[in-house]
Amino acid sequence: DRSGEQLVSVKEHIDHGDKYFSLRKYAKALHRYSRAIKVDPTCAEAQFNRGVTFQALHREKEALVDFTSAVRFCPSNPEYHFHRGYVLVLLERNIQAVESYDKAIALDSRSAEIHFRKGESLQKLGRSFEALNSYNEAIMIEPYDPRTFYKKGLLLRALKRIKKAIECYDKVIELDATHVDAVKSKGEWFRDLNRRSEDANLYFGLVVYRDYSLGGRQIS
Repeated sequence: DRSGEQLVSVKEHIDHGDKYFSLRKYAKALHRYSRAIKVDPTCAEAQFNRGVTFQALHREKEALVDFTSAVRFCPSNPEYHFHRGYVLVLLERNIQAVESYDKAIALDSRSAEIHFRKGESLQKLGRSFEALNSYNEAIMIEPYDPRTFYKKGLLLRALKRIKKAIECYDKVIELDATHVDAVKSKGEWFRDLNRRSEDANLYFGLVVYRDYSLGGRQIS
């Protein structure tokens, strides 16, 4: 006779796990995904979903094991490679993260998020010009995301490309008027460039106003 475990399909276990995950009942979600994997150890979807759950619980090493299994069983899914790259970043393994992002891009070159995250990893590795290219790719695909312009501005500032950095900060402020860090960064540039003190004070004043009056926020 088939056991009760075998009678419940992999899909049913995954569906139950997804339901629990949406309710943030992560322990129950893990249990269901693990049961799905027990029924079919080669199920990439179950491996991936369990990895996402581990990630939500800040259990990055266990998440990496599952994401690695998911890409092994289904190497054609860009989302699996992307999440593997992201958790590698959390583990401060940026070289391997870039490799995973590259695999994701090879499968889905029109994802601005993948290009953006690859740019972040490249920037952390000190590969500034490659990072700049990744940010530019992300902007070409999604020109309305202030995060990308802000990170690009920081990179251009580090490269001493002052005017281009200020243009990026201006774009961030245009897209998100409450973005405190962009306003502050622009003010710092006025100060560093020895522009009139009132120029810098104007922007630092806006930082205070937007931070406390408009609920200014930082974009990570």
